[in-house]
Amino acid sequence: MTTLEIILTALVGILTSGVIYQAATFKQRVKQAVINTEKSNLELAANSVTTVVTSVNSLMEQNKDLVEQLDVKNRRIRAMEEERENLVKRIGLLEKRVNRMSKLNKDVIILLEKIGVDTDILDKLKNEDKCSEEEPC
Repeated sequence: MTTLEIILTALVGILTSGVIYQAATFKQRVKQAVINTEKSNLELAANSVTTVVTSVNSLMEQNKDLVEQLDVKNRRIRAMEEERENLVKRIGLLEKRVNRMSKLNKDVIILLEKIGVDTDILDKLKNEDKCSEEEPC
């Protein structure tokens, strides 16, 4: 063998060993790339879940605040309704009292007429009674 053949054989051997090495390490590099990709996907998924959980917690806190505000408003409304009912009852009682007093005034006017009290005084009392029944004078 000539020197050229020896050099070519050595060169072919070196290149072949490089191809074999490349082929052997190629599988490892592919596995490493798959592992890195899966790791990145897991990190992305974990970040997404963390973001969603944070958003949900924020929304729950806002919902809690809104529920508390609604509860306060409902309590105020109930208190106002109770106050309104009490006022309606009080107005009813006052109307009954006014009606009784008006009836008593009419009875007093009738008695005063029977007694013979001055007609000017009776007319004033009758006018006041009419004013209280219809509208203020």
